[in-house]
Amino acid sequence: MRIYLFGFCKRVVSCCSKQFFFFWFLTFQNAMAVLLISYTQERQLAAGAERFAVMHAVLIQEAIKFIVSFAWCVIDVWRYVREHAIERNEKELILDRLDEMQPLPIKVNTDSDVLRSSYLSNSEEINCKDNLLDASFQFPASKTPGRWRLFKNGIVSELFHPSAFRMLLPALLYGFQNCCVYLALANIEPTLFQVTYQSRIIITAVFMSVFLGRCFLFRQWVALVVLALGVSVAQLGDRTASGAERSPEGSFKGDYTVGIVATILSATTSSAASVIMESFLKSRSSSMSLFTSTKNLHLALHSVLCFAVFQALNGSLGGFTESSNASFIDAVRNYFRGFDGLVWVMLVVQAIGGLLVAVVIKYSDNIVRTFAAVISIALSGLCSSYLYAFCPSATFLVGNSLSIGAIVVYNF
Repeated sequence: MRIYLFGFCKRVVSCCSKQFFFFWFLTFQNAMAVLLISYTQERQLAAGAERFAVMHAVLIQEAIKFIVSFAWCVIDVWRYVREHAIERNEKELILDRLDEMQPLPIKVNTDSDVLRSSYLSNSEEINCKDNLLDASFQFPASKTPGRWRLFKNGIVSELFHPSAFRMLLPALLYGFQNCCVYLALANIEPTLFQVTYQSRIIITAVFMSVFLGRCFLFRQWVALVVLALGVSVAQLGDRTASGAERSPEGSFKGDYTVGIVATILSATTSSAASVIMESFLKSRSSSMSLFTSTKNLHLALHSVLCFAVFQALNGSLGGFTESSNASFIDAVRNYFRGFDGLVWVMLVVQAIGGLLVAVVIKYSDNIVRTFAAVISIALSGLCSSYLYAFCPSATFLVGNSLSIGAIVVYNF
């Protein structure tokens, strides 16, 4: 009895870990983001209102992510400086005391030199263990630099780290994926998108096996195949149910084929970018010794620059390129056409989701991340039945059951 009680308590404690917290946080974020993206576009279409430009929304989303990542990076650097500056100042004070010691008549100079050299060797050994403190932050030559100076040096070294350019490739992939998500949710229902999008778990597993050398058990591969089968069955069930009568404000008038193709492209690019990001986030190389917040900052910065350049070349910067005589206020208003309060909430939720993905990948892996999205199917399906009068068929329910059952088999 005690053994079972101990095992139960151990499992409860493990459920309270930060991995578990971020996993469920990402699950709810996935469900909320999908519903918001779909509902905002369908609401504007049903009301005959002017719709926001997808490319503009993606750019603003990445800009929000950049701002949040910068604030996160500032907090990380300040916490690190505050925790380590005291230790470093204590070392400097001891060295100063040794310099101020008066020489004694009996060969104290040699002993002092030995003591000082011994302390310096110990000090160097401690500093070698702290690469980020001595290498990345680049402390000035002054004896006891202030915290503010150390903080500024830390921010500069983090922002202009040579590894920043490595984030360009995943930034391009994530940017293309975001465009595909908006295109897909403008043509198919959120629940169908969620289920079809889970095909990325197989794509991610293949990429992890090929590029990261990850080994999966036979039972886990079987679970992935069952998951793919469940996704297909649920898709057929939703296709049958989509012919049912829907409420006028919740009916879709998009192209089903375009929505499915956009979803598959989104899943593929997301898997590729996630595997690349996992290799960066878990890298122990000195060239990648950055905070997770800094890597997200570089990723968001590259995304913002890529989308801004693309929109400038494509002539889709709204009022900024339509007329040279237009005032700046009119240009801003023209660029943000269709951006109401709910759209801004959607963009913030999407930006937070990008940061959550990085944290989950850092402490777990990409498979756990995709599991969070699969579990969010039930949440989005429940809300979709209310928003779009969606009545799931028996086939759809069987497909969902197979998908969720595959997750259980994979983990246990």
